Amino acid sequence: MGIVKKILVIFGMVLVFNSCQKQNAESTDTDTNSNEQGMNIKGVDSPTIEDLSEAYAILMADNVNHWGLEVDIEIFRKAFLRHVGKDISEDDVSTAEFIYSYAVNEANERRIASLKEKNEAFIENNAKKPGIQTFESGLQLEVIKEGTGIMPQENWSCKLHYVGTFIDGKEFDNSKEVQNGEPVVFDLESVIPAWQEGLTHMRVGGTYKLYVPYDLAYGVDGVRTDRAEIIPPYSALIFEIELIDAMPGRTGGRSPLQE
Repeated sequence: MGIVKKILVIFGMVLVFNSCQKQNAESTDTDTNSNEQGMNIKGVDSPTIEDLSEAYAILMADNVNHWGLEVDIEIFRKAFLRHVGKDISEDDVSTAEFIYSYAVNEANERRIASLKEKNEAFIENNAKKPGIQTFESGLQLEVIKEGTGIMPQENWSCKLHYVGTFIDGKEFDNSKEVQNGEPVVFDLESVIPAWQEGLTHMRVGGTYKLYVPYDLAYGVDGVRTDRAEIIPPYSALIFEIELIDAMPGRTGGRSPLQE
């Protein structure tokens, strides 16, 4: 396989993966929709040379943008024209693959370092804001509406609504979308450490915000499936929680991001 074709295949595979990284976890409904979309494509005319050329350009540009790679367009253009349609040695293919993989790995390391720095800075700065209560663990709590009911204990179950966002405000989880608007119920011992601690400082009937350092959430690795990155590494998270009820004992209920 020629180097250009092989690199394009690599780009294509990586970019499909990258596109998944930019989305939330796909549901069964999405799988159904994908199948329906695939069925709808049947009978459509094959893509033209112009369509294919534009598609490859978009995929490669998206890859460069996603990883923050630096590419000299003129060198790329000349190299592409020099190699396309020609026999290329396996050594050249191996060298190209090594260079590309090395560059992507370096870019990913820079990305992770940047994520760590931004998320740590957010938690540090947020602690200085009025109305923010910071616990010894580093967890931060803000009262939006104080409740008047009981406070959950460590081995209790809770019924609530919640919305989870990243520090940039992008939503990644919403209980009202999980169960058709119904509250979720789960055991405190089944959730992330920040919730185990934070919910025991809330009262039923109240609404609160938890500002969660990454080590009290999903850690240095984040959360990913085989198709998508749900929570990036080192993510500090924000949860707005409406605590509806609290009950002694276990229910075996769903916890946030539980598959």
